[in-house]
Amino acid sequence: MLDPIPGMKLIMLDTCNSGAIVGKGLSPVLHNSLPLPFRRADYMVLTSAGGTELSWAFSDERRERALRLGNSYFAAALAFGLGLQGTYAADIQQDGVITLDEIYQYLLQNHASSTVQVYPQQSDYPVFTYNPKAARTAAPPVISGTVFSDELVTLQNPTVDFSFTVHSAVRLRYQLVYWRSGQWDWAAAQWLRDTYETPQGLPIDQGWVSPGRKQRALELSGVGEQSAGYAMVQIIALRDTGPQVCASKLIALMPLNGDPRMRIEPLPEGFVPLPGTELAVQVSHAFPLRLTARVLDAYGKPVRRLANNQLTHPIPISPEGSLFYWNGCDDAGQLCPPGLYTLDVSARVGDTRYHAQADLQLMAP
Repeated sequence: MLDPIPGMKLIMLDTCNSGAIVGKGLSPVLHNSLPLPFRRADYMVLTSAGGTELSWAFSDERRERALRLGNSYFAAALAFGLGLQGTYAADIQQDGVITLDEIYQYLLQNHASSTVQVYPQQSDYPVFTYNPKAARTAAPPVISGTVFSDELVTLQNPTVDFSFTVHSAVRLRYQLVYWRSGQWDWAAAQWLRDTYETPQGLPIDQGWVSPGRKQRALELSGVGEQSAGYAMVQIIALRDTGPQVCASKLIALMPLNGDPRMRIEPLPEGFVPLPGTELAVQVSHAFPLRLTARVLDAYGKPVRRLANNQLTHPIPISPEGSLFYWNGCDDAGQLCPPGLYTLDVSARVGDTRYHAQADLQLMAP
């Protein structure tokens, strides 16, 4: 149905397992071998989840029934990033143009319940444009300006510190959800009322928060000496129209030292960079990390940066790890000449930097 339409087609797909439509969030063996109709030069795709990943779920604090919010976490984060509430948060350059890569990077930071996928990677295609000088008349959000002090916490200090601005008195709940056995454990999610203050004239101990800038801290539970993994923090406003997720953040718990046992899983013998194709690279690691992934030429010179100190996300793949994609081009978008290249992935744990490398033969198209 879409193929006859001339020009570039941009698809946004919001459903569980949606990344499978372009082979994202799957084993590299599947990604590199499946012929997929939307993975070509005249399509761009943004999905809410990886190919083996649930998109979202929700439970109320009584855990007696599913509580439907009436919208999607992904759609809400997407709308906020594109200016629904008057702030075009995804526009990193603040130039009036939000590119596909900018909205993808924004969603990676602000949509925690699943791992957003994109095709192609690092695209500067304009998804949304607006006049940055025009007056912004949208009604203010329930809360805004949410800032987390860090995405990483340690065993010595398993506390999540964050701040936000409340625009009108509201009841707030905080939900902590833990990643267990390859999925978010919604059934065991922790619900916490905001009990930092009791606004005058409002009921006591119902989580009411008055307007103004707020500073909060939550402590992860069940953290032992061998603990490492992921948690999700959601800030939820309880309104007359129902609960609303105002902010969502992925938090990673990692040790202060220890070998992450990083390894680049076996690659194909060669990669032919045909138009629209991408090579999937799987990096296995034992616990959450901040990864830097680069492509080096035969002289060890970096030609493409795939990730820069990027926090890993929980993805239900085996072995546990992270996925990166390369289309055979350098950082300027020019096709690299055929030859031998090295994929270099590094991470720092404590005072030690660890590396994993693998060679790849880039073939002529």
